[in-house]
Amino acid sequence: MDRAQKAESIETLKGVFTDAGAVVGYALVVFWFSLELEGRTALLDEFYLMPDYRGKGTGTSLLGQLELILQSQGVRWLRLEVDPVHGEAARLYERCGFHPGRTLWSKALQPSAKSDGSG
Repeated sequence: MDRAQKAESIETLKGVFTDAGAVVGYALVVFWFSLELEGRTALLDEFYLMPDYRGKGTGTSLLGQLELILQSQGVRWLRLEVDPVHGEAARLYERCGFHPGRTLWSKALQPSAKSDGSG
């Protein structure tokens, strides 16, 4: 099962951004209900802009449109992760009102025989 097929098994919002037929970028949002945040929450799991569209306000505009869509779907919080090596992306998110929150801790889990498609 590839990444796109796995994304089909959870509640997601997927979009490809275009400009006059040319692909500008894409986004993948994953949803869940958070008791801590008291409502429907979304994770912007993927947000990518083609290099020719960066630094021109396109990312700011697309994130603003995405926020409106998510608000209309009852989302109360939008979260995302930024790798420290992506300083331009971090500055975009900060301009759009995001701010660093808690430290994210991660642990890779090995697939069990039941979850890896073999059982």
